Amino acid sequence: MGSNGTVSFDTELVASVLDGERIYLPASFARQAGLRGDHSIDCWLLVVSSGRYRLLVKTAVSDSKDFARILQRVERVVEAGDVLDGTGTNSQPALRARLISCPASPRKSGWRVSLPTAALDLVPENEDRSRVFLLVVAGFVELWFPDTLRKALTEPISGLLH
Repeated sequence: MGSNGTVSFDTELVASVLDGERIYLPASFARQAGLRGDHSIDCWLLVVSSGRYRLLVKTAVSDSKDFARILQRVERVVEAGDVLDGTGTNSQPALRARLISCPASPRKSGWRVSLPTAALDLVPENEDRSRVFLLVVAGFVELWFPDTLRKALTEPISGLLH
């Protein structure tokens, strides 16, 4: 939000080319994500859904109640159990795959985030992997692959505003 209660469009939507397994964040997005200084910063990519990732600075979310809930659920998934425990659904056991460690590194022209192969492998095969769209959602920087964003935009805006 802007200082007068209006939305600031400085960091709203930017296409960033995927350079191998790296993306470069414009300065406004790096600031929004909390990337500062001249040393690498450990981050998480939270898989919100297939093709949509939320960038989290590890130290910034360590006190988050939501993040603590995610970690508790992941711990429950890996606890020892009986033969059929954890087989009733695929979603709960896959929670661990929704949290992927990644580094962010400062560069002369801004910050670079390295996307691990595991994160890229989770993107649907038919998805364009040449770039990602950067969006700010709930104050967090998110990476959206093109088809995922296109699918999210298929509902007419009039239906969203009722």
